Amino acid sequence: MRVSVIADVHCRGPNDPGQRSFVAWLTNLDDVDEVWILGDLTHYGWVFDGQVHSDFQEVVDALTVAIQRGVHIVFVPGNHDFGLGGLFESQVGIEVRDAHTRTIDGVRIALLHGDELDTSWGYRLLRLTIRSRGFAGLMNLLGARFGTALLHRLAGDVS
Repeated sequence: MRVSVIADVHCRGPNDPGQRSFVAWLTNLDDVDEVWILGDLTHYGWVFDGQVHSDFQEVVDALTVAIQRGVHIVFVPGNHDFGLGGLFESQVGIEVRDAHTRTIDGVRIALLHGDELDTSWGYRLLRLTIRSRGFAGLMNLLGARFGTALLHRLAGDVS
């Protein structure tokens, strides 16, 4: 089995060189059976009204084309893009899983983003809060404009 693994792309929109590189990489990827995306594909990600933010539509389109070409994609959400899992699964056909292990050609491999390894109380509380139904309700109440502004603020400036 041929697998490509990528993590922490932190796509930021159509003018982001990293996003353009990822889309080109995925578009030109051949001779691979699976792609494992291990979190933080986007720098801020949420689904408002059943749609991904327009900044990331080209990413979703490239993922969709890869799936249509027969590439199996596994997405393990990270701390910046956990809000996209449902859309990736239902609209694109990506396998979305939390941290888990897979066995490939007799080798057991851990698939995880890594933020779950931070066991500090502060981060555990933050992770629990932002992945809660209450936070999801707040995001949906804020809507795309203000919710995205909050996500930008929470995400910070990571390059």
